[in-house]
Amino acid sequence: MHHSMREALASELGLRHDSLIALGVGYSREHEAYTFPMRMANSKICGIRLRGFDGSKRAVKGSRAGLFIPRQTQRMNLWICEGPTDTAALHGLGLCVIGRDSCTGGREDIALYIKRHHPTNIVIVADHDEPGQRGAAKLREYLGRGRVVTPPCGDVREWVGGGATRQDVMGLIEGVGV
Repeated sequence: MHHSMREALASELGLRHDSLIALGVGYSREHEAYTFPMRMANSKICGIRLRGFDGSKRAVKGSRAGLFIPRQTQRMNLWICEGPTDTAALHGLGLCVIGRDSCTGGREDIALYIKRHHPTNIVIVADHDEPGQRGAAKLREYLGRGRVVTPPCGDVREWVGGGATRQDVMGLIEGVGV
């Protein structure tokens, strides 16, 4: 993907350019869409999520749903959110984060990722809607650990795009205790 296209996408979504690079975001001429690689717990690509210029979302035919895993080093505190753009938003704040393909997806891959990387703390970020809340609670139950937090608006990307800082996001866990 050309640098100017990535900059335009970052600007449109209120994300950092380097977070899109860390996620491996590209562009498909064939599909006329941005591409977000979906990965298994071992970081191998298993599918490609497409995001059209109109915001529509779909996957390349034959893709398997997976996780959105940016390149990152610190893994003691793991944040888990929904979707690639929420993942990029938290990564842009310097947090260790992985994203699920949907509010109910990725449980097995997340459990394997946790087993592989041994994070000390797990924070599950729920979207500010009923499906997001329900999906986050079910993931927490499945993992048997972690804390569920919710941003004060639709989702974390919207919140960070509106000016939320790392300190604001970290404040979500103060009352929850990680």
